[in-house]
Amino acid sequence: QDGIDIRGYYWWSAWDNFEWHLGPTKRFGLYELDLETMERRKRKSADIYSQLAHYNMLELIDEEKEELAIK
Repeated sequence: QDGIDIRGYYWWSAWDNFEWHLGPTKRFGLYELDLETMERRKRKSADIYSQLAHYNMLELIDEEKEELAIK
């Protein structure tokens, strides 16, 4: 929203990680990790975060807003 002073933003975590009490069951990284092959794949959220960091703003189309549950 216009007029809000946001000086920083960070995302935890860059890649899926191991939570001590949950193990590797929670997937919230910008990059997903296939635990069998150890392959990392970029999620759509990585592109969105990249746009935010580069342009200091987001311009999402309606389909992206619906997918991310943004109103």
